[in-house]
Amino acid sequence: MIRTIGVEKGLTNVEDFLRSRGYNTKEFETSQINDNSFLNSVDFIVSTGGNENFIGIENSSTKVPVISAEGRTPENIEKQIIRGR
Repeated sequence: MIRTIGVEKGLTNVEDFLRSRGYNTKEFETSQINDNSFLNSVDFIVSTGGNENFIGIENSSTKVPVISAEGRTPENIEKQIIRGR
């Protein structure tokens, strides 16, 4: 099963890496984070980690796991995605 990962705008290195590893990626802006159609279309969200609006996303009706990219390599982020399967 191919995972679709929402990647916050500005995390181009993460998005490129995940795409090269076979994941579908969707770049998003922070204003989309409350958009249920977006949330329902991704399996994980990778954020810059600097935005308070991400707090509570995992408690929403979609239960999309949020991974903070702050201080992490793209390889590190992929490991977390794999563990979340």
